[in-house]
Amino acid sequence: MPGVDRSPRSGAQNDVVRRQLGVAADAAPGEPRKRVEPPRGNRDLGHHHIRVNALAAGPLKTMAAKGIPGFENFENSWGKRSPLGWDSQDRGPVAKMACVLLSDWSSMTTGEIVHVDGGYHAMGAEVSTEPVD
Repeated sequence: MPGVDRSPRSGAQNDVVRRQLGVAADAAPGEPRKRVEPPRGNRDLGHHHIRVNALAAGPLKTMAAKGIPGFENFENSWGKRSPLGWDSQDRGPVAKMACVLLSDWSSMTTGEIVHVDGGYHAMGAEVSTEPVD
């Protein structure tokens, strides 16, 4: 498949890659941890050509999301505030970016948090038009 990194990795390197994918999969909880670890991780793993990146996805309607009180309000406001919009049922944009990060198309990208959220992360805080008590 074009764009896929086919470089040989040892078993230990594959374990590191699996762990990094696990960190990236938990988006919000992984972000603070990723911000602390990459400098050391990138220095330690970079010379092995192992990249350390994370995906910060917008809200996706999953089984886990059903357990979050008020998720519907959150996902609706996300779509309205995102410059590109957001469909919480469409996993395609996040999956495509994961493929890019795993491919050789991002062979010189490391230590990044890639936001796939319709641009929501770039918007300032919402200002309430209601008076504060």
